[in-house]
Amino acid sequence: MEDSQQSMFPMRVLSIIALCAVLLASCDQASKVEVPQVRGDGSWPVTVKSDGGGYEVTLQPSGGGILWNKHFSLEMNLKSERPLSEDFEVRVDADMPAHRHGMNTKAEVFDQGKFAYVVEGMLFHMKGDWVITVELTEGGVTEKAEFPVLIK
Repeated sequence: MEDSQQSMFPMRVLSIIALCAVLLASCDQASKVEVPQVRGDGSWPVTVKSDGGGYEVTLQPSGGGILWNKHFSLEMNLKSERPLSEDFEVRVDADMPAHRHGMNTKAEVFDQGKFAYVVEGMLFHMKGDWVITVELTEGGVTEKAEFPVLIK
């Protein structure tokens, strides 16, 4: 490599790194959820309408709050204008959008009857902004309800 090309190499690498940082920052801004955020230690219960409008989902941590790096359970209640069909499924998960990762555990949903559920196996292993996502699938159609949570 010629001397002039060698001296330009570090500058090119730095330019590429700076461009990647700008692109990543813009992706983070676009992925922010526009739902009111609740604190892990209060503001419960929280009710959110699903994105398709078919369900209303209410979450309440068992014991009243969510603590950093401690397992917790959720009590969940649904409201729907119609009875649920036999193929109705509920899935719950959580992730940290800014970090692009989810929980280290897998949540399990237990049907308690009469639109009531218990979600076990939740764990927020890091402090920061989390989003709990409830997926409601019926007749091959999935609707989502998202619950942003700040863990301090």
